[in-house]
Amino acid sequence: MKIGRFEAAERAFRFGPHTLRLLVPRAAGGLLDDPDVHRRFEEDEYMPYWAECWPAGERLARHLLDEAPFAPGAAILAPGAAVLELGAGLGVVGLALAQAGRRVTITDYDADALAFVAASAALNGVTPAGIELLDWRHPPPRRFDHVVAADVLYERRSHEPILALLAACLADGATAYLSDPHRSIANGFPQLARARGFHCAERPIPEPAAPPNQPPAARMFILRRKKSPMRQNPKNQARSTIARKSKEGP
Repeated sequence: MKIGRFEAAERAFRFGPHTLRLLVPRAAGGLLDDPDVHRRFEEDEYMPYWAECWPAGERLARHLLDEAPFAPGAAILAPGAAVLELGAGLGVVGLALAQAGRRVTITDYDADALAFVAASAALNGVTPAGIELLDWRHPPPRRFDHVVAADVLYERRSHEPILALLAACLADGATAYLSDPHRSIANGFPQLARARGFHCAERPIPEPAAPPNQPPAARMFILRRKKSPMRQNPKNQARSTIARKSKEGP
């Protein structure tokens, strides 16, 4: 099977009761010799990272769809919530969520990646809310209840654009879930996120079959957009003002 100019192979993933059949390039490593990749690298330091199904994506999908240790007994992403996936690559996260009934807009910077996502969606009979090109430097003009992304913090230069996009796209009080395979370059991300006005927590993503003493292979950064004072309920805002003035005295 060919998708665009690429020969495709198929991989299967099991998430809960669903089996996701994911189409992937048959020879992803050969893309490094592609003249188009060389040209795009010269223009914008482009690399075809989309062509690999990175482990952090599978771990993120599994964690979001299973009971998580920091949210036991409850679905992390409510079925009716609007979800945006950043840097989807081959789409394992967004397609797994869509297959489980979540309303997901799957995005990537690379049209080749989205061609594979669309083909995999058709193969599995799922219809995401959208499959769209997205440059993190140009956020879409709408807000989402959740943003998800797997292994997108591998370059420090992307941290500020990602946080700016989250500030633009997350509704007040909404949550982003970013998985990371313990890349050292991402260690300072939580501090930067807090400096940009987010609540940010870090949680381990354990391997289901790992020995008890084995360190987690990945972590989750959970970012919550702080509620804007301008969007507070007017009655609550008035009560806050009265309480503050009472403490201050005449």
